[in-house]
Amino acid sequence: MLLTKKRFVISSSFIVIASLCAITLLTKPNTKLASSPSSIEKETIILSSGNKEESQTFHSSSFNNTHTFRGGMGTGFDFSGLGDLKVTVENTGTNAFTYSIKSKDEEKLVRHTIKPNEGKTFTLRSLVTSPEPGYYYLSAYNEDGSESSMRLEVQPE
Repeated sequence: MLLTKKRFVISSSFIVIASLCAITLLTKPNTKLASSPSSIEKETIILSSGNKEESQTFHSSSFNNTHTFRGGMGTGFDFSGLGDLKVTVENTGTNAFTYSIKSKDEEKLVRHTIKPNEGKTFTLRSLVTSPEPGYYYLSAYNEDGSESSMRLEVQPE
């Protein structure tokens, strides 16, 4: 019992001393807070999740790749919703193939067959007036399963 009373007295004394120090500091005249100029930095934040459908896209894809495939292949690109995207599909092989581009809602935006050494360049906004931000999917295939080659270039404008 005696030990408990000593702890109570020590605890109470500490609380009183801490309170007095706080009151003294808060009521002291001519107390100024230290201040210095500050700068605000802007930072781009990208929110994403494991699910492609839930992720927010704040940038557009930019790449220039060559794909060789038998029968079919697929790839995708991101569109921020700002500006436009220039897309070039070029047949660099010896067999014709058909390509199509779908929006994130599975809406087919374009379908075209291109012959060897032929290419098509277009903008995303030429396919749809107000394209939604998000992931777009390009698929390419040939009817007979033969080898085809394609150069795909996507550049923001």
